[in-house]
Amino acid sequence: MNEKYHDIYKKNIEDSCKVLNDLAKDNNIMINFENTKIHDFTNLAIETIMKYDYLGFTLDIGHNEKNDNKAYPLFKKMGKIRHIHIHDFDGKNDHLPIGTGTIDFTKYKTEIKKNYIVIEVKAKEQLISSIKKISSLF
Repeated sequence: MNEKYHDIYKKNIEDSCKVLNDLAKDNNIMINFENTKIHDFTNLAIETIMKYDYLGFTLDIGHNEKNDNKAYPLFKKMGKIRHIHIHDFDGKNDHLPIGTGTIDFTKYKTEIKKNYIVIEVKAKEQLISSIKKISSLF
């Protein structure tokens, strides 16, 4: 639908980003957008978000891997990764404890070390094991 109604989509994204940026600025906060699946039309939203000082990105590493590493190169190039969600992915399931899937977290080392992270798993034991694993990686 967004490709079919591109002009409307573009105007709505631009209007929304302006409103959100103004709200964030007025309240001295940052608003971040998290990657899920990156579609062709998503690039317009990413480029629009880049124009605003109070808008940025939450990089979800598991979602990035699940969706063929499309978000990370875009977000990194634009230099507005401000927050990270971290969990493992095994090719089928995400939100797995770190070290139980197939993600090579070392390729995200720079971003992990310079940003706030949320370890996004389902149970206390998974959180504890993920903290130990991520700590040992870096």
